[in-house]
Amino acid sequence: MIFTTETTRVKTGCGHLYVTLSTDPALKHVSLILGKTGGCAAAFFYSLAKVINLAVSAGVDMSEISKGLKGIGCPSPTWEGNQQILSCSDALSRVIEQHSQTMKTNSRP
Repeated sequence: MIFTTETTRVKTGCGHLYVTLSTDPALKHVSLILGKTGGCAAAFFYSLAKVINLAVSAGVDMSEISKGLKGIGCPSPTWEGNQQILSCSDALSRVIEQHSQTMKTNSRP
């Protein structure tokens, strides 16, 4: 089985969030790294990725995970291009949505 891995960097109010999605073509693994080293934020993103991976392995649709994360705000929103990123969770939701749209586009005959 061949996996495709893609890492997306998203600007957030806390720094850059690196979202790595591994697919075959279905999503199989998520990795999250905040551009700052160590600390509570790193531990949080490691645990969030583990929970997402457990949900994916249990058959939860990624669109449901994305819906749950979308629109969550924090005290440090930022802009990337013409889109406001409300939080790191909101940024992750956008990456998942973008990945899903790409997969749909690429699967059309």
